[in-house]
Amino acid sequence: IDIEEGYITITHNGRTDTLPYPKQASSFYHLSKVHDSNNIAFTCKAWGIRATDLNQGVVYGVRTDETEMHEELFNRFDYDGVFGTALNRFCV
Repeated sequence: IDIEEGYITITHNGRTDTLPYPKQASSFYHLSKVHDSNNIAFTCKAWGIRATDLNQGVVYGVRTDETEMHEELFNRFDYDGVFGTALNRFCV
């Protein structure tokens, strides 16, 4: 079934709801990310708060045809061996 990860809206027995669509982990590390997403969703529902769940992917280069078109679209990929990407470093 071709459904993006995240949420899926389903109708069953006349009732409709939006549910988290499970991620398919391929390692214990990635399984921990699935648990993080479930914990965030549960917390938001239980306490009536909102949160953003950021997931990172593998980066293969930092330039595309589109980013080469305008200087304003140039980007960087900041990484170090201890904290990983800049996103991780600044969230810590």
